[in-house]
Order: sequence, then C-alpha cells, then structure tokens
Amino acid sequence: MPAPGSITVPVTGTVISSSAFGVPVANAINYVTQNSGTRPYFHGYLNGTQTLSAGVAAQVTLDSEIKDTDSMHTGTNNFITVNTAGLYHVIGQINFPSTASGQDHAILLHNGATAAGVDGPFIAASHRMSVTAYIQCVATDTIALDALSTSGGTLLTGSVVTFLQAFWVSL
Repeated sequence: MPAPGSITVPVTGTVISSSAFGVPVANAINYVTQNSGTRPYFHGYLNGTQTLSAGVAAQVTLDSEIKDTDSMHTGTNNFITVNTAGLYHVIGQINFPSTASGQDHAILLHNGATAAGVDGPFIAASHRMSVTAYIQCVATDTIALDALSTSGGTLLTGSVVTFLQAFWVSL
C-alpha cells in the first residue's frame, strides 16, 4: 500500500510521492507519454513533401512513425485505425508555410467526420497550428488529420512539426 500522499501507477508499480517530485514522477510521466507500458500509442509524422491545393482539404501524409504500439497505422494510409476501444487523447499539428493571403485550418477527423478543428487567420510567416480532442472510439474507428489552406502551399515537415498523435486514456 502506498504511503499517504502518494499513488501507485498500476502497470509499472512506480510510486509517485507528493513530497518528492523527482525521478518517480519522471518515470510516471514517461509511462503516460511514451507508452512504456501496454497502452496503445501512435505518433506519425510528415517526413516527405506534401503540397496543398488552395481551398481543398487533404489528409496529412503520415509517411514516418516514431511509435505505434497497437499496429494502428499500416504505413500506406494517412489515418490510423483503432484496434483497442477506449477514450483517446488525440493531438494534431500542422506547420503551414508563409502565405500571401488566406486562412489555414487544422482538422481532426473521427470516422471521416470533424471531431475538432482550429482556424487560423492570415499569417505572413510559416506557423504551426495544433488541434486536440478526446475521442471515444470502438475498434475499427479511424482518426485522421486534415489540412486546409485557402492559399495552398507546401507543408513543412518533421516529427515535431507536422504530426498526428493518439494516446489511449481509458475505456
């Protein structure tokens, strides 16, 4: 039984103490964010080139992965397919190029329908837009990240630049 003022992380047994926010907390945070346990987790990103046509929404190309613990991504699709039912914390980020005019949009899709979105005003410099949502899923549900720019352009690439992440949170 953990001491008063602390909790035990069920899968790893790591004790988090409110009096010592050090290594135990770092271990628990690593478990939650990097999935060192058995929770489904996916992080895929755009590594190649993707050019948007003006005014046309397109799924962000997920051509590289950092982690996929539940085989949610086939490598040929620009979306993930949920294999383990539950509540997922989903984060999408798009790095749009500088534009002369127009507006940019980052949109999370759940089974093809908008789950969350963020609209950005005209920005004359390259910029990142992030969108996040908690999405309740059953097995075979799909999650995707769409990009829309009223002026078009080539998305900027990299694992921390244009990406989609999904973390299993609970049943």
